[in-house]
Amino acid sequence: MQKYEITYFTAPDEKTNVVETALKDLGGKILENNNIGIRELAYEVEGLKEALFTSVIFEIESDKLKDLEKKLNQDKKIIRFILIKALRQTEKIEEKEDLAKPKEVKNDKAKIEEKEEEAPAPIAKTPSELKEKPTVAIKPKAKKPSKKIVKKQQEEMPDEELDKKLKELVED
Repeated sequence: MQKYEITYFTAPDEKTNVVETALKDLGGKILENNNIGIRELAYEVEGLKEALFTSVIFEIESDKLKDLEKKLNQDKKIIRFILIKALRQTEKIEEKEDLAKPKEVKNDKAKIEEKEEEAPAPIAKTPSELKEKPTVAIKPKAKKPSKKIVKKQQEEMPDEELDKKLKELVED
């Protein structure tokens, strides 16, 4: 016998045991029955905006699986269902145990302690040093005049005046 899981939904007010009775009729054994509850659907299905979801884990012979699907497809109470092969609980537990085993933790700790000893100690700052912030004078950038303005100024000023202004600027 194989383990399978079926999750199905019905109308919210519909309380049906169709899956359970079909399983018993076919010689299956219910291992777990989980009533998930009423959930809102992403879109309307057969005029319903919400539905009652149920998940059942069971064992049944694989050759009787087609008969179960046929019975569920014929029943009008079950709107949709999905049937999958269930994972064995023992496989999950074994994998978790392998991951949980500690690996040479002592060697890793010793390496970390050695690195800490080699690292220089941080320089402690006094409270006044922490509060003080360095002041930096930032000079605003002077905007360059456009080429048109420069040409107009050159036309208005003779070359001698330009030379005087240039000398003043260089001296400052």
